[in-house]
Amino acid sequence: MACGYWGKILKINLENLNISVDYPDDLFYRTYMGGACLGAYYLLKEMPPGIDAFDPANIMVFSPGIATGARGPGLARHTVITKSPLSGGIGESQAEGLWGSELKRAGWDAIVISGRAQTPIYISISDSTVSFKSAEELWGKSVADVHGSIVSDSGDPGTRVAVIGQAGENMVRYASIITDLAFAHNRLGVGAVMGSKNLKAISVRGTMDVCVSDPVSLESLNDFFSKHFSENSVSQATHEFGMGGLATGLCRDGLVASRNYRSSFMPGVEKALNSENILSHNAGDINCFNCPQACQKKTTAPGLSDTPYAAPELELLCMFGSNCGIPEYSKLLEINELCYSYGLDRNSTGSVIAFVMDAWDRGLIDQDHLSGIELGDEIPAFGNGDAALALIHAIALRRGLGAILAEGTQRAAAVLGNKFLDLAVQSKGVELPAHDPRTKAMLGLGYAISPIGPSTEVVEHDTDFDETAPVWMIHQNHTMGVLRPMRADILDEYKTGLAYRLQQVFSFMDSLCLCIFAFVPVRFLQYHHISTLLQAVCGWDISLFELMQLGRRRITMFRVFNLREGLSARDDWLPEKVFQPIPDGPRKGQKMDKSALRRAIKDYYTLAGWDRDTGVPTRVSLAELDISWCNEYL
Repeated sequence: MACGYWGKILKINLENLNISVDYPDDLFYRTYMGGACLGAYYLLKEMPPGIDAFDPANIMVFSPGIATGARGPGLARHTVITKSPLSGGIGESQAEGLWGSELKRAGWDAIVISGRAQTPIYISISDSTVSFKSAEELWGKSVADVHGSIVSDSGDPGTRVAVIGQAGENMVRYASIITDLAFAHNRLGVGAVMGSKNLKAISVRGTMDVCVSDPVSLESLNDFFSKHFSENSVSQATHEFGMGGLATGLCRDGLVASRNYRSSFMPGVEKALNSENILSHNAGDINCFNCPQACQKKTTAPGLSDTPYAAPELELLCMFGSNCGIPEYSKLLEINELCYSYGLDRNSTGSVIAFVMDAWDRGLIDQDHLSGIELGDEIPAFGNGDAALALIHAIALRRGLGAILAEGTQRAAAVLGNKFLDLAVQSKGVELPAHDPRTKAMLGLGYAISPIGPSTEVVEHDTDFDETAPVWMIHQNHTMGVLRPMRADILDEYKTGLAYRLQQVFSFMDSLCLCIFAFVPVRFLQYHHISTLLQAVCGWDISLFELMQLGRRRITMFRVFNLREGLSARDDWLPEKVFQPIPDGPRKGQKMDKSALRRAIKDYYTLAGWDRDTGVPTRVSLAELDISWCNEYL
């Protein structure tokens, strides 16, 4: 008997509120293993090609991994996958927490949603019971208000809720989905697609234990992780300070975007983001399912509501603190609460506001552009937190200039004029994360070729393997061919090959929904622990080779989807700003090299079994990965 999964996938058509169930066989689960790979299968098979992301025929897949819900370490993630309204290609966004595990404990391996409800609704799942409830009175309300109302109506405080805010309702192209007030599907506009379907929320309550093949081995691995995870210095830092605690060092070392990518260093901002300041505003731990690390923290500060949103994470602190130049931690707390309340991707929102501040600084926009936005006497200059708050309101509610900014920087620049184009720091229409690729060349390659657009989790960061990195980070990646320190800002053939391998690692973890804050490349649990974990849960004798193939399968299926939707090798590129040298700070003079990037992209295509010029997967590469059925989409 197979363990870890139920063999049941829930399918919902919102157009007619029809419910059906797929019963895949064991080979299906061994091939796709849940998460992002399973989601890509349904998008390719069941979504018509070439439709708009807001078309009712667009499909959303909510998918945990095959082992999610079992009481093992690092098994708390789930993914949402759809056609992205931001990139027009594949849109995948992962979140930690409790929701994905609850779905598995309700007896479902995934939910596939299509259609558009006639009026606002939410889906309620309690084990095998699936019902539809009116959300008309919830429409227009904040994430916290809706969450509280749904949990109260359920009569069960253990109910887990995934909800959109007003940004999703108004189809802001980078709207997010918030689960349990603390965990966010931030990227690619998955919340906007949910809003386009008139779907306000999905609540889940599960009471069943997920089948485990070897409970004794699983418990042993749990004990090992609980007792020793803090021996990993990165895990210890996030356990003590939360994810925001990593911002101080990144800002100090000049590794994150500053002033809309004008630089990678913002003098003085590290004082606002210092660990002690962050710790003084933390108000307790927020644990993911069965995990003692507690990387998320509750937050408290004067002026904030009593709503227990999670504390600011790394991306918010860097995108608003450094990239927008806002040096006040109290103001960053307000921005964090507002992004949660509206359901906005903090990464793209920070980038869009930095785009406006950059344009204001260059004299490209004036007060006339800002009519309809309640700025008062404020101006959107770098460092102005109050102006940032006003712009967030305008974006989420699509007021004035906010309606244009809600489209993302690529589309906004196209509307505002040619002078704005170089200020849009994006690739495939997706705003770059805070981590500056000029300082991490391998990460820059990952940003360029990633099917979902630039993501901090597409590949391990170069600085974890450079001359300043702890020796143990290199030693525990000998398996991946990391044998020596290397310069972080150089992109040579060796780094290209390493990027190809490490991207597969992050890719198979996205398919398994394993938490990167628990596992390699640089967290506590090692590659062999992943095989041990899956054998304990599923009973599979699974090798690292099979996992790497899973990673390649996901990436290749994503590539096929993007090609089918009109993206091409021309989209595998980076914005002009990252080819300009950093003007100041610890990384002064560093930049991405255009010729090195062009060569690396072609070399990557070759390693992946794709055409060196077009990036189209070859028939033999699809056959090797047992996805020859994808040929029909090329």
